[in-house]
This record gives sequence, structure tokens and C-alpha cells, in this order.
Amino acid sequence: MKAPSITSSSKTLYMRKPVSLEKALRANLDKTLIELMANGEELTITDPVFHDASLSLVVNFPDVAVEEEEAAAVE
Repeated sequence: MKAPSITSSSKTLYMRKPVSLEKALRANLDKTLIELMANGEELTITDPVFHDASLSLVVNFPDVAVEEEEAAAVE
């Protein structure tokens, strides 16, 4: 990829342009995905190499899913 931009279904995680937005979101590069998004959210990646397409995927954190199931069983 040349200049990827990444968004979740709830917020922008990283954008290469404009420069001001890249500066504001740069700190997210040091964070883990579990810090940036919720379990089961969709992650979308765009990049000039994709032309008019994007890559979208749903992110599931295995440990989080187990914890959520355990919490639901207790309630």
C-alpha cells in the first residue's frame, strides 16, 4: 500500500491526507486495534492502489467474545 487510510464503523482511525488530519490521528498508529474499536466493528481500508475500491472486514477479538459470553451468562 502507498498511503492507506483506515476507518472503523464508528470513527476515523487514520488518514494520510489532509496533513492536519494525519497529524491529529498519528498517535493511533501506536495503539492496538482493541484500544481503537469495539469487538465486531467493521474496519475499512482505502488506498490509492485500490483505485475506486476499498477493503472492509469485521474485526472480532476472540478473548473479548469469550468475556462477553461469560458476562451474559452471569446476568
